[in-house]
Amino acid sequence: MNILVVDDDAVMVELLQFFLEECGMSVVTANSPPEALPHLQEKKIDLVLSDAVMPGGGYIRLLNDIQKTQPNIPVILMSGYGSTDLDVPCNQTHGFWRKGEAIDDLLNMVKAMH
Repeated sequence: MNILVVDDDAVMVELLQFFLEECGMSVVTANSPPEALPHLQEKKIDLVLSDAVMPGGGYIRLLNDIQKTQPNIPVILMSGYGSTDLDVPCNQTHGFWRKGEAIDDLLNMVKAMH
């Protein structure tokens, strides 16, 4: 499974990359939606894990880029805020993980997408 992790927090990106690769997944990373776009255009991505709040347009811009490039990619949003605080569009995402909760919860969501 090829996963694109998009987050402006370098420590979070490194942590997620480590855990996902330990589970046998291939991971590419980006620190913003503009940085993620080339990955979406050039690689086969099976799943996107994205921070909801970040510079460069946040998840709204990323979801728009996904719709233009690979519209069938499932997206799991992540944030330190609750999903109700962010008004997350349920029809465009396939899950929400609150940062700080058990990493196993996120890994289970990812594995369910496989």
